[in-house]
Amino acid sequence: MKIGFFCSNIYNSGGTERIAIALANELNALGHQVFFFSLYSGERIFYSIADDIQVKVLLKNDQRLALNYLNVILSLRNQLKFHDIDVVIDVVVTLSLISIPARLFLRTKVISWEHFNFSVSLNSRAMAWGRRLAARYADAIVTLTEGDKQDYLANLHVSAEILCIPNFLPIKVKQTARLDGSIALAVGRLTYQKGFDTLLRIWKIICENRLLMDWKLRIIGDGEDREMLVKQAKDAGIERRVEFIPETREIELEYTAASVFLVTSRWEGLPMVMIEAKSFGLPMVSFDCLTGPRDIIKQGKDGILIADQQVELFAQELASLLNNRARIKAMGKEALINARFYEPENIVKCWIDLLKKVTKE
Repeated sequence: MKIGFFCSNIYNSGGTERIAIALANELNALGHQVFFFSLYSGERIFYSIADDIQVKVLLKNDQRLALNYLNVILSLRNQLKFHDIDVVIDVVVTLSLISIPARLFLRTKVISWEHFNFSVSLNSRAMAWGRRLAARYADAIVTLTEGDKQDYLANLHVSAEILCIPNFLPIKVKQTARLDGSIALAVGRLTYQKGFDTLLRIWKIICENRLLMDWKLRIIGDGEDREMLVKQAKDAGIERRVEFIPETREIELEYTAASVFLVTSRWEGLPMVMIEAKSFGLPMVSFDCLTGPRDIIKQGKDGILIADQQVELFAQELASLLNNRARIKAMGKEALINARFYEPENIVKCWIDLLKKVTKE
């Protein structure tokens, strides 16, 4: 089967690019011919990609999509025809605004992949219209959570096949966390969505607890809020208890060095970093935002869900956990057991079944 992944920029280092490349690598290893069609390019692809996966860039980096909309539709259409693509997978559902008109009168099928939760549109009319178009004219829509699937069915006229397929762990876990250190870890882009400003408010409360003086917060990631967050930590007087580390290809080392994983996002889809953390045996404390954390954490067993944006309650529950090493290790053991659900072979099989269904192989 010839499969094309259609993305905004394969060279980015975000979670959507990571799981898309991981899925492409798995499909390639199974003998399928895989392509990436990327709107824009970069210096190098951040994540490891199989050598025989072809990457085609559709726009120059100085070209605005809005001003080149018809041209990019034609460019993608030419790629679909030239390579005789069986299925194109929109890595972000908004891209259905391009892929669906591009495949008109071609045999190529379209699968739109929803990585956000349905209630979040980022004030983007394009995202809202992309969802409507995909629901009506795509061959299938893949959501990351069952809640989002139900939201599609309740709010849109859905003609497409729609099913929930969660992300899988894109890395091989060779060594799990020992859980004997004093590092609380958070990973993600330093943006408003991820709520690291809220995390620093929580951590200031932790730093005031004399029983937890050995604990440090380590934040891994880059983004536009970096300077603001560094200043916030300094102004709060906790800069010695907070480490800001740039995004790294050796993230496994950070997971194994940590003892607790923290999530304070304002919204999520199904966060890859939480699946990764669980697979390394890290207990998690997370806000119960709209979707994502509640699908991953088993409350009280491998982690703790906190009522959304309840800062004082988060700090209270986190302090209790950090002060109980036996509970940390018990939750970590449970996390390893529950992480088996996200092993690649279980999730990739769902994708294979869907690809066969839409192409009727």
